[in-house]
Amino acid sequence: MPRTQLHHKNSTLAVFSVLSGLVSSMTGVLYAMVGKVTRFSDPQVILVSCSLIGIGLVLTLAGVNFASMRGYPGRSMYFPAFSIMGIWIFVTSYPETWSYPTVAYALILYSLGIFLILLNIFVNCFTLSNRDTSCAGSATECRSEDHPYYPELSGGRESSVMATFAGMLLAGILPDNFQSSLHNENSAGSRHAHLDRQIEPAEITDEDAISKVVVDPVFAPDIPEADEEAHGVTVQEEAPLNGSATGQAPAVQLPSEDEEGPVVADTPFQEFVSMKKTGIKADDTMREAARRLLMFQFGRMAEHERGTKVGRDIEELHDMRVAAMRMRSVFQVLEEYLDMKMLDRHLKNLRSTRRALGQVRDLDVFLEKIGHYLEEQPQGSGIDLGHLTDSLHIEKAKRRGMMLIYLDSAKYGKFKSGFSRILLDKSAWQMRPVTKNGDPVPCRVKDLLPVLLYSQLAGVRSYDDIVSAGSSPTLEQYHQLRIDVKILRYTLEFFREVLGPQSKELIQDLKNLQDNLGDMHDAAVALELLENFEKYGRWGVTEDKHPHPQVPALKEPGVEAYIEYRRQELERLIGEFPAAWSKVCDNEFSIRLSQSIAGMYSR
Repeated sequence: MPRTQLHHKNSTLAVFSVLSGLVSSMTGVLYAMVGKVTRFSDPQVILVSCSLIGIGLVLTLAGVNFASMRGYPGRSMYFPAFSIMGIWIFVTSYPETWSYPTVAYALILYSLGIFLILLNIFVNCFTLSNRDTSCAGSATECRSEDHPYYPELSGGRESSVMATFAGMLLAGILPDNFQSSLHNENSAGSRHAHLDRQIEPAEITDEDAISKVVVDPVFAPDIPEADEEAHGVTVQEEAPLNGSATGQAPAVQLPSEDEEGPVVADTPFQEFVSMKKTGIKADDTMREAARRLLMFQFGRMAEHERGTKVGRDIEELHDMRVAAMRMRSVFQVLEEYLDMKMLDRHLKNLRSTRRALGQVRDLDVFLEKIGHYLEEQPQGSGIDLGHLTDSLHIEKAKRRGMMLIYLDSAKYGKFKSGFSRILLDKSAWQMRPVTKNGDPVPCRVKDLLPVLLYSQLAGVRSYDDIVSAGSSPTLEQYHQLRIDVKILRYTLEFFREVLGPQSKELIQDLKNLQDNLGDMHDAAVALELLENFEKYGRWGVTEDKHPHPQVPALKEPGVEAYIEYRRQELERLIGEFPAAWSKVCDNEFSIRLSQSIAGMYSR
């Protein structure tokens, strides 16, 4: 087959392969979005979405590979076959036999195919680059019929498009210094081809002497190389020099603190960490009080971040999660006084942070309770919870990995830097004492806090008829009561610096009640998880997320004994509830609350 026809055939095959791959990948992504794919999704949904995306990636890279070929495909036709074999193993084994070593076979074959395709693209493009350079010196020589590569170097529009696509792919894969070395090598080859041509001094212009200014990654770590302008970073490239005597490089404009985008300077987290107290005053506005509360808790969260990542002490994670939870509670308590349009996206990121920390902390608590239970058992009892604890440790390792990925992500970094800027900008937290019409608006802590506390106490005490003696409250009602008690307790803690000393005893009574209700909720959730563990043989699987159980039920004596232990714990906590509840409902609690509020006006 003539070389020109062969090239046209390769280009047609390349275009078809790339388009098919893009359609397959997008179909898989859309299918995953519509099906809301998670690791708990139906196996068939996971299978279809992963297969479509995997095949699409292979076809797209194979198309780029075909486009970069300058001869018969040869052995490179076999490269996509390795990835297809890996996908076939995945399709035939998932989920029944999707375990080691089957998973290793599929991943190795798929990765090997992708690696070989990328390697072949590199070789072809590198060869084409050298040939382009060799032809730069004399177009007549390249156009002669004796040159074996000329038909391919003028392959038409399809060749240009696909070659450009391949070049863009390589630009994203290869490091900058390697690309520079290739460019320098090609330039050297070009110089050798023009040794007989003398360059006159007059031919050198200012533009030839100007080099590009590159944004230092230290100052812009989150900005991709190809997207500086989209993030507000302007690189002045090839600007004329204002005289050779200055010798100054073109300026680099970085985003100001008011603009969205990555922060280019160190965020002053230390200012938040060094706060020993909130510094709230009775004359502050509620919005200013919220700012100080968020600064203080933000400092506690940042203080324990490193220890959370290291993971030596589980209390570091606990303290970081508590700080995140209290920041969330600040929004719950003072939402009506805040500019939520300004803070909404930060609140969403805070929820993501709290969720990432909570998934690991919940397993830490579960493992800790199992450890206490085993310590209480007499020697020689023969209780074995090895299968259960192994499953918990495996699940914890997965969730901890996801947590570390999140804490190291650009999204979390931008949340911290953006939120810290807002907290330090006092003008964004101003609260007007009058409306546009001139009507007065209450905004000070000493005027609004009493109403807020009494309103929250009324909400807590409204459960009295539901949980009083003789009634049968549900576990969900106990859970809702716990949330309301927590809000009242946190409000007292938030404003403890302006309230009277009686607030300390009030907080302790509420904490005892909250601990009782919290342990009750944990025991109820633990029973459900343990029963599902026995039923499905895996941790974290529930009835609605696993409609087709395929694992035989586990009836381990140790797990059965622990389930009974947690049932007894739940009954004991329900029995202890009335004593803790009575301390919040009696008149003495109301008197102490009034005295605590009165202390705010005598300070």
